[in-house]
Amino acid sequence: MLFVILLFFFWYRINTLSVAINWTELVGQWYWVVGAFIFVLLFYFVLSIHWLAVCWLIDRSVPWQQAYSFLASQPYKYLPTSIFTFSSRARFSKRLGMTLKKSSAAQLVENLNLIGGAFALAGLILAFKLSLIIGLLYSLLGFFVCLFSWQKKTIYVSKISFTIHLRKWLFTVLIVVIAWIVAGLGLGLLTHISTVPSNLLNIIAANALAFAVSILAVFAPGGIGVRETIYTYFTLALSVIVVWRFITLIADGFVGIIAAYLIRRTTKNNMQSLGK
Repeated sequence: MLFVILLFFFWYRINTLSVAINWTELVGQWYWVVGAFIFVLLFYFVLSIHWLAVCWLIDRSVPWQQAYSFLASQPYKYLPTSIFTFSSRARFSKRLGMTLKKSSAAQLVENLNLIGGAFALAGLILAFKLSLIIGLLYSLLGFFVCLFSWQKKTIYVSKISFTIHLRKWLFTVLIVVIAWIVAGLGLGLLTHISTVPSNLLNIIAANALAFAVSILAVFAPGGIGVRETIYTYFTLALSVIVVWRFITLIADGFVGIIAAYLIRRTTKNNMQSLGK
């Protein structure tokens, strides 16, 4: 039943976006759209590596296939609340050998990384745009945070009852910052379909902020409306905003279907191995 609801939401959103796009104008600029789509896929690949790194932070024994669970859960964020994304991730993670408690802890760290990394990156870009002095002070603050984390080595988080190795955690933050840069580059590539001038650093900051705020807006399915508001504030062209949403929507479904198949095949192979 949940899968049927999910398909309905996908069909509804694709049809809505298709009406808003002037396809005739995109025919001669299809390569920008394809390039942006490839960057989105790369963005999801990096985020799946980030999820795996976070899982290893919690439990080093989980298999590398745990990365599939991140990709498989992406389509579920278009259901009414992010609760579906959270529960679907836990379900897929369990099939790949991670307990509910550990996957929940990993999701908490993951979301903190995603939001914190996005705000840190966007803040750095905007700080330097305001003033060189402000940018340098911001960078110095970030350096001291990293230095403190490196020297402290570990911290016990009572809320999730886990000891976090801060040096390994810094590595996961680096991965997520790279992911935000990759996504921003994809959006920057897509802006070539419009004649509205844009600055690449502004685009990277806007995209990171848009995704971070949409994660916080738990009752906005897939961040619909939230991301678009942020993009509009940064004066991105409407055509770019709509096509970007369409691309990310298709990418969510694409990686979700493939990852779900890979999880099914992996669990089937594991069961056959146990039966021998």
